[in-house]
Amino acid sequence: MSLDQELFVSCNKDCGAGCPLVAVVENGVIQSIRDNPLRGTYMRGCAKGYRMHRLLDHPDRLRYPLLRTGARGSKEFKRISWDEALDRAGEAISGNTVMRLGGSGACRGLVHNTARLTTRFLSGLPFYIDTYGSYSSEAADYMKPLLFGRSDIGIDIRTLVDTKFLLLLGFHPLDTRFGCETEAVLKELSERGVPAVVVDPRRTGTVDLCNASWIPIKPGSDAVLLTALTYEVLTKKGYGQLPLTEGYRTITSWVLGEHDGVQRSPGWAAFLCGIPEQQIIELARKLMDHSPSALLPGLSVQRTLGGEEADRMGLVLQLALGNVGVRGGSAGCGQWNYQPKVPVGGVPGNLQGHNKPFHVPVYRWADWVLEHPGSVGCLYNVGGNFLGQSSNTASVTRALDAVEVIITHEQMLTPTARYSDIIFPVSMFLERRDLCTANNGLLLYSEQAVKAPPEVRHDYDIFRELSRRLGFEELFSEGRSADQWVDYLMEQADASVKKTCLRQGYWESPHRDAGWVGLADAMNGGALPTPSGKIELTSASYHEATGSPVPCLVYPAPGGNRPLMLITPHARHRINSHGHELGLSSDDRLQMNPADAVSRGIEDGSRVKVLNDIGCFVAEVHLTHTIMAGTVSKLQGTWVLLDDQKGRVRTNDSVNMVSSSEPTMPSHGSRTHSISVEVCAY
Repeated sequence: MSLDQELFVSCNKDCGAGCPLVAVVENGVIQSIRDNPLRGTYMRGCAKGYRMHRLLDHPDRLRYPLLRTGARGSKEFKRISWDEALDRAGEAISGNTVMRLGGSGACRGLVHNTARLTTRFLSGLPFYIDTYGSYSSEAADYMKPLLFGRSDIGIDIRTLVDTKFLLLLGFHPLDTRFGCETEAVLKELSERGVPAVVVDPRRTGTVDLCNASWIPIKPGSDAVLLTALTYEVLTKKGYGQLPLTEGYRTITSWVLGEHDGVQRSPGWAAFLCGIPEQQIIELARKLMDHSPSALLPGLSVQRTLGGEEADRMGLVLQLALGNVGVRGGSAGCGQWNYQPKVPVGGVPGNLQGHNKPFHVPVYRWADWVLEHPGSVGCLYNVGGNFLGQSSNTASVTRALDAVEVIITHEQMLTPTARYSDIIFPVSMFLERRDLCTANNGLLLYSEQAVKAPPEVRHDYDIFRELSRRLGFEELFSEGRSADQWVDYLMEQADASVKKTCLRQGYWESPHRDAGWVGLADAMNGGALPTPSGKIELTSASYHEATGSPVPCLVYPAPGGNRPLMLITPHARHRINSHGHELGLSSDDRLQMNPADAVSRGIEDGSRVKVLNDIGCFVAEVHLTHTIMAGTVSKLQGTWVLLDDQKGRVRTNDSVNMVSSSEPTMPSHGSRTHSISVEVCAY
């Protein structure tokens, strides 16, 4: 390394932004991370990316292999050599049925990708159990192939400069970004006076960013609101683009009440979603009066019971309004900033010709282990803090205790690492070369900015050593080191791609220059890869899975001794629990409306207990009118607290102490915004 350098880097963490950054390095130490000066007009990094280098020399950084010597969950480990760690891990893998955990620790890398590398390695075994799906977006991911036959249905966020009205539904891009350009584009729209409405149980900073009106909504009832808005549009404006779809008459007859006699009007929806009837009518009128308008749903709207229908009904509303496949509009569902993939593939996730695994939904992995005792002997966890991320902490600890061996690749001694038997210390993205992608049509080149500590290794190198011990190293590596894979992948692309990446740190898909709009081809007569070639608002497979040809609206119904709904948003300064160690200023207090506090004798700043039939957690309460009555909010991502000697879970403020592992169906997706609780003084 030279004494003073600026090196291209890109986070490969799970925030979906894809930010072109530079690391300022002096004498082999990163002094700061900032935006790439060659970036595009709207591209900006975030507080998370700018601070990632502070984790490199953190005092809790894992720097050598560890072997557990005390109780699971305790801090009792001993340092062992790499040879011993690899030998022990190889024996555990070859002598047990292995289940894969993890995956989001480095999910943007084409080489250093925790999910892809782990499945590639495990596919060399005679058999293993894989987990499938996503805690973040499984309901939406399940619906996209049914509706469109493909996943690239979004928009280039920059095309929103042509929108006339913004409806943000449970979407807070200041904290959950989904695009390095989103915040800047929304700020520009606000400065230009484009009207906006934010629908969310809490008043977020996005309301101020967009100079928007705020409409509070009961958690989990977004599909109800979307259905009522569709009713207004159908009765006042007509059918829009619906004839360009398959099943539109089935859906519209259900919305209008022709299917079962229930008219799903604003009056019907008002009580269910907590929004006055007239306010729903006025919102529908704004949508109809401003064309095109963009509906941008956050993933929170599908992370609930019935989340599948929030995705479908957002699409139906935008079709009725005529906003699908046009500049300034949106599909109203899915991960809306999705663009076509860049022309560079990653390291293949499976060894050629090897056996396929048995699959278990990731949201139910712990329940599956407990329901099938003895079926899993080894958990192999790479880049995942499942004791913090998985729902129902009590069930997770029982599942971890039920297996013989837990192997973890980690950078810090997370709660999950503390439950592990063998821990491999692994590098961070600033310590390795890679190519990274995001959903916004960018390919980013990330250089190695600094060297990893002497006994810290890349995930790739650990798997390569294990595959050598297990007899398939040549199949796993194909004779390449990790850096050679980076070079090989760049060579597979057009020469201009590599040249551009090395010159400016990123390459842009030509679709971005054209202002790519997903589904524009379908709206202009092009065929989709669905059975009908059209958008399929109803499908035989969904009908078979649900038993209903029409949407099945499911929404939380708190009551009795659990009268409050708990929502668990993402924090600004963490990516799930990653970054927890920096202790930055995310507000981890429980947000509560004063009206709910008065009847419970709770005062601002007091300690409270949040409980239900699953468990409880303790937190400091903050009374605020920025959360709607009947709802409380606590940021997800804080670490579960464990006893240092006994390893057992102790009183803490992790929200998954009270969340359910029962998924939303039929997607087997997360339902973590469908939690009913009570709050009382501690």
